[in-house]
Amino acid sequence: MTHLPRAMLIDMDDTILSAYGRPEIAWHNVTSEFAAEFGPLTSQQVAAAVLDSARKFWAVAEAEWRLKLDEARRVTVRNGFAALAEDGPVLPEDLAIRLADRFTAYREEEMRLPRRA
Repeated sequence: MTHLPRAMLIDMDDTILSAYGRPEIAWHNVTSEFAAEFGPLTSQQVAAAVLDSARKFWAVAEAEWRLKLDEARRVTVRNGFAALAEDGPVLPEDLAIRLADRFTAYREEEMRLPRRA
């Protein structure tokens, strides 16, 4: 017989777990890991394009995307890469997938209880 937990905490606004409040920091850190693969683009340019893409995506995304975060991140990175390709080099699809997946892993690695003063 499976024993159910006595209580469950659900953190809907990042008050219990700290990991999601500042995605721009996470994207800049992750893109810097891939800087050598961006050709003439800087990691800051790529991070800015992905962040802009993510903001646009989440502004209109249906609720079910919250259950498909890995896929949503891949979509936003691909869209960010497409925006960069309008005026610059075309970055490969496999790089978009690796970058999005690394962002997901990075967020998990950085998740922790916030420090209270």
